[in-house]
Amino acid sequence: MLASFEQFVNLVRQLRGPEGCPWDQACTLESLQKEFLEEAEELRDAVKKEDFANIKEELADVLFNLILMGVIAEEKGHFSLKEVLQDGYAKIVSRHTWVFGEDKVKTAEEAIAQWKKNKKKEKKPVPTRTKTLAAKNKFAINAAAKGKTPAKTVINNKKNTTAKPKPTSGQAKKLIKK
Repeated sequence: MLASFEQFVNLVRQLRGPEGCPWDQACTLESLQKEFLEEAEELRDAVKKEDFANIKEELADVLFNLILMGVIAEEKGHFSLKEVLQDGYAKIVSRHTWVFGEDKVKTAEEAIAQWKKNKKKEKKPVPTRTKTLAAKNKFAINAAAKGKTPAKTVINNKKNTTAKPKPTSGQAKKLIKK
């Protein structure tokens, strides 16, 4: 799956490149807002109809738009797609404290309430982005050390690395290290 994702990202980069598509080259984050919302609406309609062939197609369209926005942000020097994946991974892990931490929930409603509580904690003012990421990475390291990494995979700077079922704290730090 990683190779397919990289292939998709490289396709978008080619479309934005000098020999690429004039429409893709002209896109900006601002110009893609309407396009993205239209594709998301088409996906919602396909889900409502339970049209799985169309859901698959519309998911690809939404994913294309997301990757295109990420590539544009990379080109402008705002952030990289890798950072999006790493930060997103850390955020999802840190908000699922009942899976990767010590909190306990039994129902979907309790999970939603805990998610909101965890999200609210994250939204408190933090002096720098680095401190927030450090805290999230520390949480992910602790989760990995307990053998509670999602799908047993941790994203690091080099590649996706499959973690052992119960890595030591040192092994977890190596897997998540930036």
